[in-house]
Amino acid sequence: MQEIEQIILDHEELIKKAIFKLKIYRDFEEYMQVGRIALWKAAKSFDKTKGEFAMFAYMTVKYAITRELSRSIDVSESEISVEEEVYSNVEQQPAIQPSLEWPEWFSKLKEDEQFLLKALFLEDLNLKEVADKYGLPYEALKKRRQRLFTKIRKIVEQRKGETY
Repeated sequence: MQEIEQIILDHEELIKKAIFKLKIYRDFEEYMQVGRIALWKAAKSFDKTKGEFAMFAYMTVKYAITRELSRSIDVSESEISVEEEVYSNVEQQPAIQPSLEWPEWFSKLKEDEQFLLKALFLEDLNLKEVADKYGLPYEALKKRRQRLFTKIRKIVEQRKGETY
């Protein structure tokens, strides 16, 4: 075991070189680990009669990192398609039928604003639960809720001014 640790230490720069050559700047440690595993496999399967270890190790490491990069791209593409499907499902959700009578100003709100109010008050969900359930970004929902409540306050204040 000590021998493989020494090989990894001796060839750490080789792994970094392969990563930078492939222009990978994110998840650096993850790809370093992939490179270390590939280096270990290269050390186990190296045949001294076929050439220099450094070149064999470099090619093995680079190939392993390329394979891992390809897998991660496939995963992120499928995540994107799942997100698109979730958003399209949210748009196709049947309208929640209120079990209470909404004030008259409710009809003046946009459809997405009505949806958020219903989710918060009829379904009794907090913002995190709404984001998780409908696959929406939490930070965007926070801003939307803030703007919605400001809009409702203005509508209610205008109504008070009209009645007096």
